[in-house]
Amino acid sequence: GTGYTHLHEFAGGVDDGAYPMGDLTRIGEVFYGMTTQGGANNLGTVFRVNAEGTGHTNLHSFAGYPHDGAGPPGSLTLDGSTLYGMTQQGGTNPKKLGTVFRMRTDGSDYSVLHSFGGGAGDGATPLGSLTLANGALYGMTSVGGASNYCVLFRLNTDGTGYTNVHTFTVSPGDGSGPRGSLVLEGATLYGMTYYGGTGNKGVMFALTGLPESP
Repeated sequence: GTGYTHLHEFAGGVDDGAYPMGDLTRIGEVFYGMTTQGGANNLGTVFRVNAEGTGHTNLHSFAGYPHDGAGPPGSLTLDGSTLYGMTQQGGTNPKKLGTVFRMRTDGSDYSVLHSFGGGAGDGATPLGSLTLANGALYGMTSVGGASNYCVLFRLNTDGTGYTNVHTFTVSPGDGSGPRGSLVLEGATLYGMTYYGGTGNKGVMFALTGLPESP
């Protein structure tokens, strides 16, 4: 518990982020993360910094609607040399309900894979992070779906095949309002919701039967 050190103090502005959320993702001696504000448009950043605190670089400044997301709420998910993440705002949809995006670890090839639109067939305003399972991305949104209580969704890593795997209903037998991320163990995804269950105080759930790689 000794030896606490500030490795980087966020300052906001064009060259730095501000108000980080989620966790750091480590690749060797480099950490990757996201901030909800700061950057060129003050809409959040993806950054990298060396493990000893040197070499901080903004790899991407979110630009918001109509071409980009804004305000990432969680952590980055690594697959090889590709990073995947979500934003809770922005996107190509005028409702600005968030995005799924990907980029290379060097900051190149940034693209929006999915812009959330809400309604019965889509989620909206994601929270938490993405989980990679059987070659596809899984995540949760805080609203959207047939009942507008949130969804658990699946998306191929190239942005195709968006599907609402489960639409939460906030009934005694279901949850609602997930705030975190999914955890993969074997062929099962585990998660939690803030509301739902018999006392409407939240549930822990498991999802099995995941399809094979796309």
